[in-house]
Amino acid sequence: MEQLEGVQRLLELALQHQTVGLTLDTGVASLAGEAEVYLDRSRKAICTDLPILTRHDNVTITLGTNTVTASGGAGTFTFGETVTGDAGATGTFYYENGGEVVTKSATGLYATSETITGSTSSATRTTSSAGTVITSSRLVFETTNNWLKFKPAEGSSQQFGQRDGFIFRFDGGDNNTFTFTDSVKADITFLRVLSDLPEAVAVYVATHAAVAFQRFKKRGKFDESALGVTLREDKVRAMQEVGDLYAMNLLHTSEATLIKGRRSIRSFRL
Repeated sequence: MEQLEGVQRLLELALQHQTVGLTLDTGVASLAGEAEVYLDRSRKAICTDLPILTRHDNVTITLGTNTVTASGGAGTFTFGETVTGDAGATGTFYYENGGEVVTKSATGLYATSETITGSTSSATRTTSSAGTVITSSRLVFETTNNWLKFKPAEGSSQQFGQRDGFIFRFDGGDNNTFTFTDSVKADITFLRVLSDLPEAVAVYVATHAAVAFQRFKKRGKFDESALGVTLREDKVRAMQEVGDLYAMNLLHTSEATLIKGRRSIRSFRL
């Protein structure tokens, strides 16, 4: 199901609205734009609640490799963009914190008192020291890469969680820290676009959004109790499809790779 189809289903269910010729109106305070906001909220909630479908296990999160002290300038660097210095040194932007710009995949080192510029954001900073190679850094919680939540991978000896856009390590007592000296492995739950979800799950997302839209945004002619029946039916179909995928080892989670035989629909919760 594409995003437009999801918006159309939402409006048809919630308002009995004619959707022929309807187009997306993302970010606009129109009927279609507001419906898309509700659709995205439901998609995020269901992706979060259904990690068996949207999680990848044993993802390696790597350190930043280079740092430079910089200040001034304008704008905000974009995660993953190339940051280039006047003298030609480059790096992939990782994070900026406390006057420190940290990059990965560097080519050369930034010089003192040069301007560094983001290729996408056009943000700039002026360096106050020469760039250096580092062996420890913070680890970024990559919301720009559609991370929703994560946990240490099975067998990991470290405990860590999310704090203020970064990964925070729990070592106990005063040893809790944002600083890591090595990469870590995590099981990461991702936000999927509607078209990446199994069809029955995408239909359930749209129906889930329609219920919320009718209840909290704009009342339609369709009786809410009848809409609730549709929601329950779509939920059962979604659970069944996830169960089928789980049983066929088509998912990315460690549980799926350990399947022997089929699993009951009771094994899944939405």
